[in-house]
Order: sequence, then C-alpha cells, then structure tokens
Amino acid sequence: MRVFISYKRGVSPDEPLALELFEQLSTKHAVFIDQAMVVGTPWAERIDRELRQADVLLLLLSAASVDSEMVAGEVETAQRLQKRQGRPRILPVRLAYREMLPYPLSAYLNPINWALWDSTADTPRLLDELERAMAGEELGRPAEQIGPAVDSPNAPSIPAPATKPSLREFQPPSPQAPVAPLEPVEGTMAAESRFYIEREGDAVVRRALERHGVTITIKGPRQMGKSSLLMRVIQQAQAAGREAVYLDLQQFDQEVLGEADRFYSQFCQAMAEQLGLPDGTAEAWAASGGNNQLATRYVQNQVLKPLNRPLLLAMDEVDRLFEAEYRSDFFAMLRGWHNNRASPVPLFRPWKQLDLALVTATEPYHLIANLTTSRPSTWAR
Repeated sequence: MRVFISYKRGVSPDEPLALELFEQLSTKHAVFIDQAMVVGTPWAERIDRELRQADVLLLLLSAASVDSEMVAGEVETAQRLQKRQGRPRILPVRLAYREMLPYPLSAYLNPINWALWDSTADTPRLLDELERAMAGEELGRPAEQIGPAVDSPNAPSIPAPATKPSLREFQPPSPQAPVAPLEPVEGTMAAESRFYIEREGDAVVRRALERHGVTITIKGPRQMGKSSLLMRVIQQAQAAGREAVYLDLQQFDQEVLGEADRFYSQFCQAMAEQLGLPDGTAEAWAASGGNNQLATRYVQNQVLKPLNRPLLLAMDEVDRLFEAEYRSDFFAMLRGWHNNRASPVPLFRPWKQLDLALVTATEPYHLIANLTTSRPSTWAR
C-alpha cells in the first residue's frame, strides 16, 4: 500500500511524529514523506505525482498544521483525486488538538473519523490503529465529536459562564424596525455590495493597482470570497481609467477546455468581443505557429495595439485548466506576457499596458509543471 504523510515541517510534535511514522510504516508499506526527496528533485511535481499514486493520505493535524496552506492544498488535491479515481483515502490524526477545524479543512474532514495522539506514549497505539484503518477498519473517534474529549485526562475544562445572560440582551427587534434586504449567502458579491468585508488582501490589491504592468494572483480555498475580490479589482481598475476584460473559465465548455486549439482561439475571441474589437481569430489561427505564439501575436497586434490604453485581463476559476495537457504551456505564456513588459524592444511596448489578475484555489506552483519555467514566488504578487 502506498502512503503519503502530510504534516507541518519544522514544528513539534508534527515533524518528529511524522518521521517516526515514516520509519515504522515503511517496514510494511511504500511510504512517502517530503524529506525523502534528494537534492535537486522538482518537489512540487514530485508531491503531485505521489498524491496521485497514493492509496492513503496520512494527515497529521495540529494547531500549527491546520493553518498550513501546503497541508490544505494536499487535502484538497486528495479530495479531487478521490472523486476521480477513488483514492487516496484520508486518515486524519489529531495531535493534542481538539479544536474545531478551520474552513476549508472542516468541510473536507468533519465527515471523516479521526484518531488521537497526545504524547509519544500514544505512538504504538496509533500505529496499530492506522494499520487496522488501512486494512479497512474505521478509526476510533468520530469527527463530529469536536471540543475537548471527556475521557482525556489532559483535556482542558470548559468553565461555566460567570453570570447568566440577562433576558434584556435577547429582546427581539421592533416589528416596525427597518430590515435591510439580504444577499444570497453563496456566489460572487457585487463590487458595490454593503455586505462585503474587506480583508488584508484588499489593501494589497489596491496598492498593486496603483502601478501599471502588474500581475496579481488571488489564491485561497473555495467559497472564501476570491471572485468577489476580483470584482472589486475590476472596479478599481476601471475607476483608474483602465479597460477590463473578465473571463470566467467556468463558462468554457469542457470539450473546449480539452482541446488546445479551440481553447486558445476562443480565449482570444472572448477578449476581442468584450472590447468591441473585430474577431480575427480565424485568420490568426490559419497562420503557422504554435498556440502560444499565435495567441501572443493576436493579443499584441489585434488587442493591445488597437486598444492603445491600459487593460486589465481578469481570469476567474483558472483551476479548470489544471487537468488540461496544455496547462503548463498556457501559464508559461502568461508568464511570458508578464516578462514582455520589462523589454526595451519597441515591439514589446504594447505589453506595458497589460495588467493580469488570476483567481485560483490551487497553489500557483501547480499551474506550471516544469518549475524551471517559472518559480512559484513570481506568481504571488
């Protein structure tokens, strides 16, 4: 059986326990841990491949790991793979941690039974429990039992309220009180919505858009307001005098996403259509060259040059290209557009007026399989 150990590096007890489990389980199973990679290994590509091959994702949850983007990304990938290929099975282990899981881990893991580990004295029991779980048995404690475990001698007690709340605090509003209409609890919020709550990322985006020729990646778990933030990015760009094109990749048919020629040409066609420019994709794709060359030439000569003013290209749900064979080529093309802005060659001058904004729930390093093409940090701008 192939086992993938997911944990938070550099903290205790996570890393020591992960190494102990690796050593013990490796006697019977093919176990992967990131520290087993040799120097020079393309680590993101290796992790992605190991997750795809794993039968079990052994997930160590602690107060530190539940806030790790890497751990959350591995869980999300495992969930996606489960739906498509039926594995890996996720086996969560709480490391002296009984708090409610933060979103999105709660959405993925609350329905799954988990095991407990409080100290090194629990390691032999945990190993036995994991072996039984990998053989098909359930882990011992239901995930719904959130909060301190009553049978644990180390569990903190929950003090009772000092005073009983006054009934006055729960007085219902007057029937004549004006009630503001609410908005749907799901979906993208309008840029002008009164219910939008600004976060630190909003300020980062505003500062970025004060410059020209920027690339912004809005990354976060699903249903956390990324698309709503993108709407505000578009609004701010328009207020600053930029044109804006909004492409939601959910609107592209799966058949189109599966064929590089069709996707690239419809991608360019959609840009021209939103800007009111003539559609010259048929003629452009009749010329010689690969899709990256044809699309780059089209955007430069038939979008940026005729437009002749700053443009924001905002793309939502770029994760839909994750399974496309051409995904690395496409995101390498965007990386090339980003680099073209710095070129002193007059031919590339139109690229200085292009800003990019991408929304993804996937770690940026997953977008380009060949990490020599683009380092992950270059996307987090």
